[in-house]
Amino acid sequence: MDGSLLSNQSLMLATGRTVSILRRPALRTAIIHANPEHMLNPNPICLVLVNGFKSTFTESRKTRFFITFCERANIDFATFDHAGHGPNPSVSFGECTLPMWKDDLNALINDPNFVGSENSKVVLVACSMGLHLSLLCAQSNPRKICGIVGVGGACNFHSFVSGFYANSQVSDNVWMRESRYDPAGYPIYRKFIKSISECAINETTFCVDCPVVLVHGMQDEEVPFNDAIKVAQFITTKDVQVLLLKNGDHRLSSEQELAAIESEVQAMISKIGV
Repeated sequence: MDGSLLSNQSLMLATGRTVSILRRPALRTAIIHANPEHMLNPNPICLVLVNGFKSTFTESRKTRFFITFCERANIDFATFDHAGHGPNPSVSFGECTLPMWKDDLNALINDPNFVGSENSKVVLVACSMGLHLSLLCAQSNPRKICGIVGVGGACNFHSFVSGFYANSQVSDNVWMRESRYDPAGYPIYRKFIKSISECAINETTFCVDCPVVLVHGMQDEEVPFNDAIKVAQFITTKDVQVLLLKNGDHRLSSEQELAAIESEVQAMISKIGV
């Protein structure tokens, strides 16, 4: 797929922050005037890809994958870069907090310039940190969020918190956490760590009513696959499934892994109905 399809658009949010977005409307919105017999669904589905910590949509193989999927399924697709992420962030990464990212996602899924319609049914594909944000979003917007598909999902960032406070290399309020995905490591700022408690997820009972599928790799070294089972246990929805991919790592971006995720997303959309 041509990289030009992933060009940035800026969107000012109700939070006052500007984020980079990518939106690919379904074909039906483009042909409605030329073909009046094609009635526009008053409640269209929009698939929203919620990327993880230090991940951007221009670098994500899943972005291209789900654009193609949504074109075949003829549904809207949208994704975005979290504040502090991407080539030209309007907020520095060191100033970002978890509540900031939570509020931005809430603003995005209620913005017709992002999801395409005030009546859109939103399905969140939630990668890594995106699962934490998506669960919070679903709880705050139960009529809007109709399904969540977690991909290597993370909640409450236990390894970040414990690593930050245990690491003797923390200086200037930042810890450079080693990562197999970036030789320079990831900067974990004290401001972010302290903010986690402001929107922590209750791991005893967390009220979410929409269907949830958690796809997780059993070779995930960033987020143990047992975490997916724990999430399935404490969220309240009765419609929750866990799919473990034995050879999958954290990114789950091989052809076979993406095919498995696609199957779960297709099932979710069929369940919701267009």
